[in-house]
Order: sequence, then C-alpha cells, then structure tokens
Amino acid sequence: TTYTAAAAGPFGSLEFEDNFDPRPPLNPRQPQDNRLPDSDNYLAALEKRLDRLKHNPSVLQQLADRREACMRSLLTGSVTLRSDEELALDEPVVNSELLRFIQPVQALSQAEIVRLVQHDQLQQEADEELLEESREGEESGTESSTSR
Repeated sequence: TTYTAAAAGPFGSLEFEDNFDPRPPLNPRQPQDNRLPDSDNYLAALEKRLDRLKHNPSVLQQLADRREACMRSLLTGSVTLRSDEELALDEPVVNSELLRFIQPVQALSQAEIVRLVQHDQLQQEADEELLEESREGEESGTESSTSR
C-alpha cells in the first residue's frame, strides 16, 4: 500500500490510500477462494489416507479392540477415594491477629501452604554449579597460598 501526503495545515499529514482491507473481487457475484494453491493436492492425499483406513479391516479391528478395552477398564476399574488429607486442603489456616499484624501476607487455606514442587531441577543444578565454583575457588586459593 502506498501513502499520499495530504495538505492539512502547515505540516501536512500522511494518510494511507486504503485501510488494509482485502480488495473486493472483480466480479462481486463470484465467491472469493482463499485457499492455497496446493490445497487440492493436500485434500486429495488426506482423502486417500482416510479411504485406506476405512477399508483396512485390521485398523478397524484395532480400534474396536481398543474401545472395548477402555470400556472394560472403566466398568471394572476400582474407584479410588480421596483421603482426608487431600480433602482438607480447603480448610482455613488459623493465624493469630498479632502474626497477621507483623506479617500481613499469610496463607488463607491449607492449599496455600502445601509445597507443590519438592524437587526443583533448575534449583538443584544451580546449587550444584555454585558448589563446584566454590570448590574451584577454594582449590585455586590454596594453590596460590602454597605457591608463595
């Protein structure tokens, strides 16, 4: 798109000739086709694969077996009940007024206290790197003191 300088005041202003609207079709009675040039080939390939899947009895049998196995596991599977500890997460935390005055940011429920991530891999790696750097620093410090 190009822009034109329209004289509006001493400085002039730059205005776009269009507002990035798609161009209207040459013949308004024809529908616009926004498909990519190779979409017909892609659709033909997908339809070919679908036909192969529809007419392959082993695939249909595998899908039927899988469905039966899922249904069987849902019907015969044992129901796991949640323990009281898991359900107690919504209980409010009892904080004294003095503690709230000293530190206003307090947990309101047990769910806010529970530690979600116990093993933070990135933190462990950072701690290991710091430990290695401190060991290297100690080793280089002992070498410099012995070389004097």
